[in-house]
Amino acid sequence: FKTLASLLTSAGLVTTLQSKGPFTVFAPTDAAFAKVPKATLAKLGNDKALLKSVLLYHVVKGNVPASKVVTLKKAGTVNGKPVSITVKGGKVYLNGSTLVTKTDIKASNGTIHVIDTVMIPRTARIALAAINLKDKAKAATAKAVDATKAATAKAVDATKGAATKAMDATKSAAEKAKEAVTPAPSTTAPAAPAKKP
Repeated sequence: FKTLASLLTSAGLVTTLQSKGPFTVFAPTDAAFAKVPKATLAKLGNDKALLKSVLLYHVVKGNVPASKVVTLKKAGTVNGKPVSITVKGGKVYLNGSTLVTKTDIKASNGTIHVIDTVMIPRTARIALAAINLKDKAKAATAKAVDATKAATAKAVDATKGAATKAMDATKSAAEKAKEAVTPAPSTTAPAAPAKKP
């Protein structure tokens, strides 16, 4: 349970879960956490309150051994939201699809049941979706800003180019006009001096 232990430390829950209790923990394996998208784990790691909400959704107050779990339809969690419990084919599932793979691991202040999936309560899923939308909006805004900067730079370059061409054309026209008004050198032969009578 290395990943679980690490996240409990990040959420500041180690002391709480080491208190007298008793508690029953539905503990996801490292493989269960590996199935969670890395982006989701990163978002949970960056939001202590949200991480705490998810982790406490795996904790039930009181000592609830497997023999009692199978008699329940749901169990209230420390998160405040209950998990549903069903028994199918002799196997116990939480919320319909999370399989309990090992039961009744004794702890000093309660019981641990191992599960194959990290359970994320609906409230946390909504919060994660909101974070995703916010991140996408930021990315879209950044992309739009970059596009605007690129378009502005292109427009400035085009304006500079046009101005340069206009100046060159003006100079060329001025030179041509100057040539047109400059009198050509005279080619008329000087008049012969008048003969004396």
